[in-house]
Amino acid sequence: MLQDVPMTGTAPRDVMSQSEPGEPLPTTMIVNGTARSVRSVTLLSALRDELCLTGTKPGCGEGVCGSCTVLVDGEPVRACQQPVATLAGRNVTTIEGLATGGQLHPVQQAFIDVGAAQCGYCTPGMVLAVAALLARDPDPNDRAVNEALSTNVCRCGAYPRIRRAVERATEITASAVIATDSWGPPETSSLGSRPARPWNMTDPEKRDWFERLGDGIVAVLLPSEPAAETWSTAGGGAWLHVSDAGMVTAFTARWM
Repeated sequence: MLQDVPMTGTAPRDVMSQSEPGEPLPTTMIVNGTARSVRSVTLLSALRDELCLTGTKPGCGEGVCGSCTVLVDGEPVRACQQPVATLAGRNVTTIEGLATGGQLHPVQQAFIDVGAAQCGYCTPGMVLAVAALLARDPDPNDRAVNEALSTNVCRCGAYPRIRRAVERATEITASAVIATDSWGPPETSSLGSRPARPWNMTDPEKRDWFERLGDGIVAVLLPSEPAAETWSTAGGGAWLHVSDAGMVTAFTARWM
């Protein structure tokens, strides 16, 4: 004979409407045109850890290097310093959402045209900062460009190419025409010699060191994996090349 048995304990909680004690309440914001609910404290954690939008890069963690730059309602902000709780209902644009209709944004196209990226780690933040600048001022002068990018750091020192990319983006914006059949990596001849495959994605013994750097000696510090559930800019490995003429070239990498 079936009997009604009183239930004990608590009912399952709705994960979107309730939180455990001490757990942040969910915040719904518009990310690249889609409403997304997240629980992270900072925007950087929400984008990378919850939404898997890893184009937003962790850097200094103090809001001064610009690698984590995204757009909030069209204005550049540092995602590592931006509390998620302040973003309810606001529009967030990451590098993944900048292209529209399968067509690159003029700034993205410009960075490709002039080969403005070196290691590429700062590039998403740079592109978004320039996109915000051109949205305000389609033909900025040197002072405006300097102010817009003054807190975006390129550790590779590719600033001259970045500035050329800004100039190229203004040309594309002015013409309002982007050749849809011209997308692709920049010509090697316009940039100098580049690896056949990115070295951070290639085992050291398979990297084309001497084809790109010339004769000499290469010393390699292998990368170390960060501890679980952490990120680090200190364990990305490094290499140093001494040419037969005595020229020294060094590079330090970071986790992407």
